[in-house]
Amino acid sequence: MFIGEYNYSIDNKGRVVIPSEFRPELGEVMYLGRGLDKCLFVFDEEECKLLQQKYAALSDLNENARNLKRLIFSGMVKVSPDGQGRIKVTPPLMQYAEIKKEVVIIGAESRVEIWAKELWDKLMTEKGNDIGALAEIIDSKANRI
Repeated sequence: MFIGEYNYSIDNKGRVVIPSEFRPELGEVMYLGRGLDKCLFVFDEEECKLLQQKYAALSDLNENARNLKRLIFSGMVKVSPDGQGRIKVTPPLMQYAEIKKEVVIIGAESRVEIWAKELWDKLMTEKGNDIGALAEIIDSKANRI
């Protein structure tokens, strides 16, 4: 399980340090790609395989499913941390996530997310105090099933 929040900078070669707390669980091979809400997702190999299986179950006859698969997998890259724990973030992924220099790397249970600091700060300003309300909404929907 990935937990925590860490602040880093992208270096001039487009590399960012993966927090040392995350590296053992992520392993030597990671998958970096477009996430939701303009962040980047980082998966270990096992979680990436589970993601692929989930998307494989979606029908290619459905236009939304096809487009989702295209958007998720076309931007995904396989990365390995260097000796200092850094991974390379490709220019298209940096552009997608609006990353300029400062990033926030968070643990999000089964994955790691990389956020442009400005977008993370905006999310925390807008939603950071809504934990109780969000939990209530999700719980009420879960109980209807």
